Amino acid sequence: MRDPEYDRFGPWILVISEKDPLPPLFVARIKRSDTPLLAIKIPRQVDRRDAWPGMDLYDYVLCMYEKGFDVYKRDGRDVATESIPYEDIVCIRQGENLLAGVITLFRKDSAFEFAYNTVSSDIITKVVGLIRERYTGEMQSFESEGAVPQEKQLDFYFSNLARQERERNPDNILLAFQPRVHFRGLKEGRLRKIMHVLTSKVLLESLHYCDGRELKIITRGQDFKYLEQPVYGVECRYIPVRNLKSVGMVERAAHSALVIRQIKTDGAGFSVYFSPENPTAYNYGELERRYCRA
Repeated sequence: MRDPEYDRFGPWILVISEKDPLPPLFVARIKRSDTPLLAIKIPRQVDRRDAWPGMDLYDYVLCMYEKGFDVYKRDGRDVATESIPYEDIVCIRQGENLLAGVITLFRKDSAFEFAYNTVSSDIITKVVGLIRERYTGEMQSFESEGAVPQEKQLDFYFSNLARQERERNPDNILLAFQPRVHFRGLKEGRLRKIMHVLTSKVLLESLHYCDGRELKIITRGQDFKYLEQPVYGVECRYIPVRNLKSVGMVERAAHSALVIRQIKTDGAGFSVYFSPENPTAYNYGELERRYCRA
């Protein structure tokens, strides 16, 4: 007898439907009667050749509702359950590199993360969109002249990303941007400059947006590259401005030639890097004045 779930199993995420029902292990654990906005099942990280009919093939089921979402996680032959209100999310990180994707949802005291195959990018984008529509609160005032890259200042890929953002979200102001910069051109000590020449160290691109609700940062998923290291990744971070604690500048001896902004919320923190001659790095001061809280 054929197993329909096994027949359709692959590295892709599936939307729960009549054709792709709940995995058998999860059926008895999901008791809500209201219809979710979106329900998906996330496969185990196993090759199809290592799977078999009747195997528990899915690690997670996510059910998205109006106020929050429920996470059902396979734990052996049991299922752990957690409900997460959208307002608890302080930062979203979505990163993709070729076929490998990772999404992380940060809260004040924990983070929910899972890997996915990028053939499922459209579904993950829907999940992220549902959260972003509901987690930011009311629009806050934000006015800025923004930043305007000169022609060919950004590479082809990031120029396209900036164009797409202008077309899709015209109210999202380009607060700052960073072109690709070779470290050998920065003003540093002789020994450090020699090391940068030998390693061909490069500061990678980034775009920084704000619309009064949310800070959106697009990067390569890493800050620097070396030698002929190929870089194919892209990462987006989304932070409701109401969750910003600080976006101040910091000094680090290892990167003394750079302008570094350290962005902090109650449950997440990371740094963004700018070359010293980049005036847009200082536009973050407007966010600090308007939104950051001690």
